[in-house]
Amino acid sequence: MVDSKSKIISVGVIFTLIFFFLLCKVGYIQIVKGEEYQKMAILQQVTKMDKEIKAVRGSILDRNNYELAISRRVYDIVIDNINFARQKEDDKKEQISKMSQILDIPLEEIKEMIKQDTHYKVLKKNVTKEIVDKMREDELKNLIYEEAYKRKYVYGDFASNIIGFANEITGLIGIESQYDSYLKGTQGRKFITFKGNDMLVQDQIEAKNGYNIVMSIDKNIQVILENKLKEAVDIHKPKNASIIAMEPNTGEILGLATYPNFNLNDPMKLIDEQSIKKLEGYEDRSIEEKLNILWRNYAINDAYEPGSVFKAITVAIGLEEIATNVNDTFFCTGYKVVTGTKLECDETHGHETLEEALANSCNVAMMDIAERLGKEKFYYYQKLFGFGQFTGIDINGESRGMLHKVENVVPTNLATDSFGQGFTVTPIQMITAFASVINGGNLMKPHLVSQIVDNDMNVIVQNNPVIVRKTISKETSDVVRMYLEKVVTEGTGSKVYMEGYRIGGKTGTSEKLPRGNHKYVASFMAFAPVDNPKIILLVIVDEPSGGSYYGGTVAAPTAKNCLEEILKYMVIPKVESDITTTKVKLNNQMLMLSDYTGQAIVDVIMDLNKQGIKHKIVGSGSKVENQVPKGNTLVPLDREVLLYMQGGESMIAVPNLIGKTYTEVTTILTENSLKLKEGSGGGKLAIEQIPAAGTKVDADSEVYVKFR
Repeated sequence: MVDSKSKIISVGVIFTLIFFFLLCKVGYIQIVKGEEYQKMAILQQVTKMDKEIKAVRGSILDRNNYELAISRRVYDIVIDNINFARQKEDDKKEQISKMSQILDIPLEEIKEMIKQDTHYKVLKKNVTKEIVDKMREDELKNLIYEEAYKRKYVYGDFASNIIGFANEITGLIGIESQYDSYLKGTQGRKFITFKGNDMLVQDQIEAKNGYNIVMSIDKNIQVILENKLKEAVDIHKPKNASIIAMEPNTGEILGLATYPNFNLNDPMKLIDEQSIKKLEGYEDRSIEEKLNILWRNYAINDAYEPGSVFKAITVAIGLEEIATNVNDTFFCTGYKVVTGTKLECDETHGHETLEEALANSCNVAMMDIAERLGKEKFYYYQKLFGFGQFTGIDINGESRGMLHKVENVVPTNLATDSFGQGFTVTPIQMITAFASVINGGNLMKPHLVSQIVDNDMNVIVQNNPVIVRKTISKETSDVVRMYLEKVVTEGTGSKVYMEGYRIGGKTGTSEKLPRGNHKYVASFMAFAPVDNPKIILLVIVDEPSGGSYYGGTVAAPTAKNCLEEILKYMVIPKVESDITTTKVKLNNQMLMLSDYTGQAIVDVIMDLNKQGIKHKIVGSGSKVENQVPKGNTLVPLDREVLLYMQGGESMIAVPNLIGKTYTEVTTILTENSLKLKEGSGGGKLAIEQIPAAGTKVDADSEVYVKFR
């Protein structure tokens, strides 16, 4: 009994002590810590007023400060569902209907969103000021209009593969990604804090807007490149294509166009699948894989075998190392046997000087030079010119290309490398190396951004030209530059010739691996003026379709089309010159024959007649399917060219129009389902017609008629 009473007393004492301890603790909290905990409780209640102040992403400008990418003000529409629910039912129904109409959101979708028990529900993002003004006019309640910024690309797909794009947080590809740390700025913050002991005040840390990027790109030159590239793509329907324009003395990229491209304002949309469909297993590829193909920058990310464009490098190395000289001669038999392997040249050039060898694009001469150099010197210079290495261009995803390891090189590797086959380079590597050949021997670091500036155009970062190293002497550069002019005036690059301008260049045609699959890369490098280059241009057409695949016939015309407009835009004056584009060589006894495959017969005959070349038509049709001799070959002036025609099932014989009036000619042609070629006319009676009477052509073919 005593024990029971003792236990009860003990338990009572313990509870009394615990109660007393808790009472003291509560008193301590209330008296000593009360003010502190009260502030904490208040701050917890106002944390919803702690908001981020968004920084405005910097703009991207061209070299003349034209805006290419900007951030425009938009609004995110937020609703307070809890307070909205307290409204009268009729008021809620009316507001839901108005929100659905103004925001273009289905009624049922709005109803679902407002069911969520929250003070903060985003109804729609990136709404324009006009829509916000309409909602304010209708006095819609319990809505918050949060200011935000949406990226806008002023010209849609303009320079898409170099500008790149950004989401709401960061840059994802291109310049937007490369210079994200400068563009994005620093976010600010609006928050509640205590002032003194008991006063709540609103405070904020201001956002710091991003800097602006001034690119080296010239908007007008970029437009020219993109327009001419589109024309080339429409004609040749390639897998990839690219044009780069560079200032050869500074490394500034003046324009860079690639195909395929995409719309920067809707980068997740496949706007053009023509090229992607060529890929093996296209249908099985995910949307992400297809988009990544579109987003690739072919000029930076991809490598190819440069072909004959590289021969200018081989000649420059040979001259620099005295493995050849300006008085050197070569003898081309049409091939060279290297350790038992027969390596062919496109033609049998016979005796030729070094200058002629480059103009003729002779493989045998290049192999001879490389053999004299030896593999150690040849591969030393390959690396000296930047091949197999990053150029350091300021955009992500650059590839290195692939070279042979010198210790593994066998004579056939050295031989084929001399004329640009057997190793790979990127387009940006090729134009950078070639620029050093013509600019006096300075390998420049290519760059896309000239300056980083603030909103007051104060310069934050200046990207000055950087000479990476010396490749060749000025004397060697001067010689090769003159040789490259002859490629245009008398060699394989004649389709780039323009009267009044001194242009140098080099054709390139390389067969892709595996050999024999009939897939080629056609390219052309051009620069002007020859005596003081201000621009260098590289055109690449990867896997052209439709017959012709030579650099001189596929890429060169595009280079000429670009230069015609760019040289005028740059106000580069024409000069008097005794150089002509007769394409006549070897004491006027030989001529470089064009490739006419795929061209209309009327245009082919007119061109041949202009040059005084005899021809014979074999078969019927309106387009040339094949020719003998083949294009881009030297032929005697008196050689007859055979034109093999391709046509449909029903042919029309061209009527005799000689002696007819203009009216009679047009009537006769219309009756025979034929057309008068634009440019015909000039007199009363027809005195000449092309094609000749009796030639069988397809319906709707053109006939040229000269009148007197």
